[in-house]
Amino acid sequence: MACRLEDMAGAFEAILLANGVTANIDVNCNLTRADTTVMQGIMTAQRIPYKLVGIGAEVLNVGLEFYINVQRLQPKYDTLADYTCLIGYKTGTFTGIDTDTGESTTYTYFSYLDFSTVSAPVIDMGTYTQPITISGTVTVKTASGAIIQNEVATSLTVGTTAGVLAVTSASRQCAGEVESPQINDQVFATAIVRTRAYNYTYTLLVLGDAISKRLLKAAVGIEPIGQNEVVTITETYPYADGAGLLTSTKSVVITSIQYTGTAGAFSEIQFTAQDAWGE
Repeated sequence: MACRLEDMAGAFEAILLANGVTANIDVNCNLTRADTTVMQGIMTAQRIPYKLVGIGAEVLNVGLEFYINVQRLQPKYDTLADYTCLIGYKTGTFTGIDTDTGESTTYTYFSYLDFSTVSAPVIDMGTYTQPITISGTVTVKTASGAIIQNEVATSLTVGTTAGVLAVTSASRQCAGEVESPQINDQVFATAIVRTRAYNYTYTLLVLGDAISKRLLKAAVGIEPIGQNEVVTITETYPYADGAGLLTSTKSVVITSIQYTGTAGAFSEIQFTAQDAWGE
């Protein structure tokens, strides 16, 4: 999979247009659409190679460059504000041509951009011109491409408190207790699995919502979760399964929970859980 860069540039044009700004963004070249009534921009992108092919996803280092006229102070601030809609975490879709297959494809993008330092000076042609540069990474995937963790929605219900978790990492492990019965002459029969359960580990950010507060109280000992209290974890994946999305709902018991705080960084909670027997 390889999306056309001009199609991706169109996605950024769409973000600006949705915020009331009309812009032309060209790729790896001087400005070719010399329409003085709209903002002009240049996009450069470098694909980051991955060790596997055919995963339906790719990551790109993206740079955007705009030029604004700042002869007057107030228009400078007004124009700079127009570009802030591109900053931070953005996600959406765009349709373009896959350069590998030549077919029209719908892509989902996850953009992480911020203002950056200008790498080269601009020659001013008589008016005070201010270069604005924005750079960062963009992950692009097809509908059947590799899952991005941001796409997985994880919710937790503890008693009467429920909410969506801000998960930064998650893992699930199938753990089975294996038995190999002994028969005559010390010969062992084929091993069998006596029991099987899943273990879960989640690391998440501590937010100001109800479910985060409930977990925080449990982690610091204000309101512990019962030793055998059953809670519910629901994970929704971005792939269709029958009439809806692929969803996993499990009744589990939290076996450990801890709070981690580091100066200058987001506080996190990590908890482990296992399947609740008899549920």
